[in-house]
Amino acid sequence: MVSIWWRREKQNLRLAKIFFLLLVILCAEIGFYYFSLYSFNSRLLTYPIKQSLSFPYYLKIGFNLNYIAVIGDMNGLNKEGYRKVLALARRDYNKNESFIFVPSLMPGKAAYMPVRLTPADFIKQTGNTNGVILVDNFCVDNWEKLEEKPIYKNSGLSPGPFCGSEPETQDLNRLLDVFNVQKVIIVYDTPEYKDFICNFINYLKTNSIDYEFVQSRQALEKKL
Repeated sequence: MVSIWWRREKQNLRLAKIFFLLLVILCAEIGFYYFSLYSFNSRLLTYPIKQSLSFPYYLKIGFNLNYIAVIGDMNGLNKEGYRKVLALARRDYNKNESFIFVPSLMPGKAAYMPVRLTPADFIKQTGNTNGVILVDNFCVDNWEKLEEKPIYKNSGLSPGPFCGSEPETQDLNRLLDVFNVQKVIIVYDTPEYKDFICNFINYLKTNSIDYEFVQSRQALEKKL
């Protein structure tokens, strides 16, 4: 009887050890899962995540959902604006802040802009693949009058067949609308750039979106 009892106790002890080992493994798995989830959420809340539409952009999701859009190049010529916004999109931020970083609507052109622009280079750089100047493609009142601008005479460029016709224009408009962007920070390199994108500024005004021009990286970092 004693030997039978002892064998049963040994078997029960073995089962208890196996159960305890499985419990430890299960707890470790659950702990690893929650640690990974916490790490992912922490990264999601501090680092911008790269996304792609007709142009790449970086989305920084914070607890405060009052999004600020930071836009660099919009015409293929603002190489400095492109570089500055791209650098800002690759750093970490406070968990409360929410941003959309758009380094360029035409990054392939902004990144490789010629050092010295000829008139032919200028025309090639400023239009998208359809020969449309994107900043003039945003819908505003009396949009049709943009065709009278000197740049559209004998250049092969246009403001588009109709306002909002271009994928880049549609995508940026969608981003600003879906995330209910309240303010746009525009990074520029020269005073002439501010004049060049005046139609986009009119578009922001039409949609009651606040905006601000920033040139130096130091001033830009203070805004963020």
